[in-house]
Amino acid sequence: MALTFDPAKHEYRCDGAVVPGVTEIIRAAGLAIVPPGATDWHMGRGRVVHEATALYDKNDLDESSVDPEARGFVAAYIAFRKTAGADVEIKEIETPRYNRELRYAGTPDRYVKWRGQPAVLELKSGAPEVAHRAQTSAYQGLITCGLRLALYLKSDGHWSLETHKDPNDWPIFVAACSLWHFRHAHGLLEVR
Repeated sequence: MALTFDPAKHEYRCDGAVVPGVTEIIRAAGLAIVPPGATDWHMGRGRVVHEATALYDKNDLDESSVDPEARGFVAAYIAFRKTAGADVEIKEIETPRYNRELRYAGTPDRYVKWRGQPAVLELKSGAPEVAHRAQTSAYQGLITCGLRLALYLKSDGHWSLETHKDPNDWPIFVAACSLWHFRHAHGLLEVR
């Protein structure tokens, strides 16, 4: 199985065939990942924060190079990492993965060991949303792990960590994935 990801198109392919991504599935099901009122500027800021935190985890971040609008969020991530210390061990950073059974792909922000247990860690620079639970559950379906964590980074340098434990999150994502494939098979999805 060959999985590829084109970040410019945000397009996953498995063995050459286009497959849906987690965010695409959740949006098509009517669950909001992008909050109402979010602009391209907000989305761009999120990408900058993700890139900077990935560089930090690779010990390659020049903090003076971080966009001023993103500095507080990046400072929040650095504060989290320093507070967590040995509790968090980064195993993978934004590695695309594929679920053959449900035919979807995604790129979890981090695959970590949290206090010795395998976990998905999603970074968010906005407010908590119900859809984040379906998202972390989808990523858990891509990685064998027992914990789903969402790290909310604030512009003032503060952070909060939420553990997603609701067992109903997975069946909700599975239903959304099934709905996406049904709609796709019958031409009921907008063309990318």
